[in-house]
Amino acid sequence: NRSTSLKPLASDPRVQPVITAYIISGGWSDDPVDVDGAVREPVVRLLEKQTFVSAPAGGWHKMDSPARLWLEAVEAAKVRDVVSAEKLALAAYQCGEFAVAARWIDRAPDLPTSQWLKSKLLLREGKVDQAAVLLAKLVRQFPVGRVETNESATTLQQRLAIVENSQDTPASAQVLGELGALRVARREYTEALDALLRSGYTQDAAYVADRVMTLEELKGYVDRCWSEAPQGEAEELGNLRNFIRSLLGQRLVRVGQYFVARNYFQPRELEFLDLYVNSITVGRDETRPHAERANALWRGAQVVFEDRFVIHAPVETDWNLRSGNFSYTDAPPARIQSMTNALLPVSVDEQQRVARTSTFPDRNWHYRFMAANMAWEAAQLMPDNSDETARVLWQGGTWIKYADPKAADVFYKALVRRCRNTALGTAADRRRWFPSLDENGNILPFKPRDGKALTDAAVTEE
Repeated sequence: NRSTSLKPLASDPRVQPVITAYIISGGWSDDPVDVDGAVREPVVRLLEKQTFVSAPAGGWHKMDSPARLWLEAVEAAKVRDVVSAEKLALAAYQCGEFAVAARWIDRAPDLPTSQWLKSKLLLREGKVDQAAVLLAKLVRQFPVGRVETNESATTLQQRLAIVENSQDTPASAQVLGELGALRVARREYTEALDALLRSGYTQDAAYVADRVMTLEELKGYVDRCWSEAPQGEAEELGNLRNFIRSLLGQRLVRVGQYFVARNYFQPRELEFLDLYVNSITVGRDETRPHAERANALWRGAQVVFEDRFVIHAPVETDWNLRSGNFSYTDAPPARIQSMTNALLPVSVDEQQRVARTSTFPDRNWHYRFMAANMAWEAAQLMPDNSDETARVLWQGGTWIKYADPKAADVFYKALVRRCRNTALGTAADRRRWFPSLDENGNILPFKPRDGKALTDAAVTEE
């Protein structure tokens, strides 16, 4: 029995803390080991060599986690060291032994780690309110200092899962971030946004700000908490201020409040905003000549495509809170889809809010479709069999041909029908799809397979 053989080590007051420290520092993830005894092992090895006996689903050998074996040995040794109790509770939680973790928490002193683990166990029991109250108390013990928004701290990955891999995230940020996640479940969206943003989990904050909060709620929060920067503001806080203000600006642009949006953008963003607003203002002014309107809309389409998300597109969050199902894949976010393993339930209110903040088109690569839509508007104002018209239809369809071939097919058919006498239209008709161009805009030669033109389904471009 491995736990028996480990018992002397678990009983040694000098050795036990060292091995426990190894477990909580990453040893909990070590591969399972063979725990077959002296009698069973030779029998198993003999059975492995037989061809007439099928091995069980899990294999012949009995395997177990070294960390779990260590926990069994410590309990068998009746360790009563309260100093180690908190660490053993963490080790048990990391191994998924929640009942064992609860027992060690009861033996541990009332310290931050044990209270943090207790909040997680409460959450697993569905006691969200109690968990939030406990985390709120812990936050006051971990004041957030320097806010980092690096790659390891932009999402709450694994924070509510069994696995706790937070070496790169300060405890203060993790506790505050988890409190923010719990506040989402409690429908305290403004408080949730503030906690997620200040803890450095900017992508999770972006979801709450962009898809959950109403525009009025977001604007009120930004004006109240992130107005003009005070003199001598730390760079990290300045970055957060610019981030949330820019996000508000994007939402204002999406509802046509361009003048108000100007108050929240940075100078570089304002350049693109002015180009975009001018293009749609001129392009949709029916009193102007068609050529002028088409030119403005086409210029705006290029601005949207080249600038991507800075002005008009919704936040393309890639946030992920495992077991809370904070996982963005496509619109609508996977967070609001029905998932049976969610620790943080999605309220009807959250689902309805996400539905109300959807954009058109509500999908990934939003900026490509926005640019393509503007290119289509421009093409409607342009003459048939014009090289410029052909180029606009070709470019608009090419922007989205991989993301949505069916939507791009509308551009392809218009290119062939309206511009058949142009070089691009002729090439598209021969190709039965959009021709490829080199970097100078020259049509690349195309050789059909077996002398037959390719169908749309058979086309596989670069």
